[in-house]
Amino acid sequence: AGVLYALAESGAGRYEEGERWLLDHTDPPPRGTALGLYDGLAGIAYVLDRLGHPKRALELVDSLLGEKWQRLAHHLHGGL
Repeated sequence: AGVLYALAESGAGRYEEGERWLLDHTDPPPRGTALGLYDGLAGIAYVLDRLGHPKRALELVDSLLGEKWQRLAHHLHGGL
């Protein structure tokens, strides 16, 4: 997701094949996927929303909120 975000935001253009792959591989998200903005579902949701896929982004956020995210640490490598 980060590479797709970097390409789009840097002006290099979008990589639609990569976006399709990401959409396909997060429907549903693989079991055990990290939850955080830096390393998981929250970050993927953010990128998908920025790339024009708000419905899928909201589905991922709903999935994330169904997990035990309250138990994660509040630092960069802790998940949130």
